[in-house]
Amino acid sequence: MRLYLSSFRIGNRPDQLLELAGGGGRVAVIANAMDAESADLRRAGVRRELDAMSELGFVAEELDLRNYFSDQAGIAGALRGFDVIWLRGGNSFMLRYALARSGADEALLELLSQDAIVYAGYSAGPCVLAPSLKGIDLVDNADDVPKPMELRQFGMD
Repeated sequence: MRLYLSSFRIGNRPDQLLELAGGGGRVAVIANAMDAESADLRRAGVRRELDAMSELGFVAEELDLRNYFSDQAGIAGALRGFDVIWLRGGNSFMLRYALARSGADEALLELLSQDAIVYAGYSAGPCVLAPSLKGIDLVDNADDVPKPMELRQFGMD
């Protein structure tokens, strides 16, 4: 199992991330921890992550888990196309919701057990690996996660 976990952004050992990835490759940037933010703020956050990964020599693109909320069967194949899955910071509850709703949580566990990917990220990215998010509510707002009624309103139930 290959993990590169940081508390803030790329951290101070990007060389270790490159080593884990075999010197480069394709990176999926998962920014769903920012889904409760404005579209402009989310877009800027994604751009910052894509630029940081590109500067390290990776070919980076966003993988938006919301595109798989109605296609859980497709997420495993999408994730398999990458060498590194980079989960950026933001709201841990939003990220956990998107991982579960898309089926990416199970797909990532399978890929990690096969040593097929590097799981990397910071802040919310490592937080969702914990057996519980208890205590995270001290820093992240659990109420940002859509409630069942809100999901119906947006055709996402």
